Amino acid sequence: MKITLSSILFVSVISFTSCSDEPTTKASIQLPDQFEITGSAQMETSEIDGGPITRRIECTCELIVEIESRKEEADTIVYTGYAGGKFSRKILNMDESGFALEPDVFSEIIIKQYKSENLKMIFPPNVNDITPFYRDVAVLSGTINDGVTITGPWKCSPFNIEYGEGLSDFIGSAQGNWTIKLNK
Repeated sequence: MKITLSSILFVSVISFTSCSDEPTTKASIQLPDQFEITGSAQMETSEIDGGPITRRIECTCELIVEIESRKEEADTIVYTGYAGGKFSRKILNMDESGFALEPDVFSEIIIKQYKSENLKMIFPPNVNDITPFYRDVAVLSGTINDGVTITGPWKCSPFNIEYGEGLSDFIGSAQGNWTIKLNK
């Protein structure tokens, strides 16, 4: 059997790369076992499209996430766990009167952290919810900025309810941002 230099190099390269114990999808950070998501969104709106500004919508988000498992896949780290906390959606008239909806929430969460420094948080029970508010926060996408913060946009949509005494929450989707601050 005749062995050439090129066949020896080919075998050596194969052996060298296949013996590496390091994962090829190393992310720049790994999420801690527990962290907080905070966010805010606001907008001014009218009750009639094109009409005068008659309402202000202010939203906040305060969630605690607890990670129960981590699993590395191709170019992704998948985290699973639970999130709980509070959302607030205030519908205020220009004279500051109005009402607030402040649901306490608890949900399963799946987080996908991509090698590209992008992150996607999925709250499975909300994905097909009929309420615009819950459906629009069911999937939140963001970017790992500096290894210390992760940020992304969110939309605080109506709960589609009649509150009574002429108060309702059927219009206005406030745009804002959410943030995760990691302890370094």
